Amino acid sequence: IDVSHNYLTSLDYSFKDFPELKTLYVHCNFIVDLAELEKLKHLAKLKTLNIHGNPFAAIPNFRILAISILPDLKKLDSVLISKKERDNAIFIRSQTK
Repeated sequence: IDVSHNYLTSLDYSFKDFPELKTLYVHCNFIVDLAELEKLKHLAKLKTLNIHGNPFAAIPNFRILAISILPDLKKLDSVLISKKERDNAIFIRSQTK
């Protein structure tokens, strides 16, 4: 699903109608809060997510934070997630529990 370039400020759509969703493009919108990604956690088959070009991309380490929220992703912003990034995300997740 591609909802990029749509002036979105949040991920209000639940995507419940798409349980098999594997790829989601949300780049170049106006989403400020990285916590909006929490709304995608129920998408068990989501493997590819493009979120660059949103204001939260200016947050230091936003990529690692995004991976910590959605640990099952394989590719973020068209780049494969490395083992080091995944390990850092696991560490961050363990610190917030």
